[in-house]
Amino acid sequence: MPVDPVQLLQADPTTAALAQALSRGRRVIAAGASGSSTAFLASAIAAMARAP
Repeated sequence: MPVDPVQLLQADPTTAALAQALSRGRRVIAAGASGSSTAFLASAIAAMARAP
């Protein structure tokens, strides 16, 4: 069964804390990020922001 990395990140408490901080207007700088992980994290946070 394939694993969806975006869904895994959405279930992570660190991702939830980051999404909450962003919703309060905090700024984020990604240092040392490489590959597709940054895009997956951005996708997870964007989906969380759209959720009711």
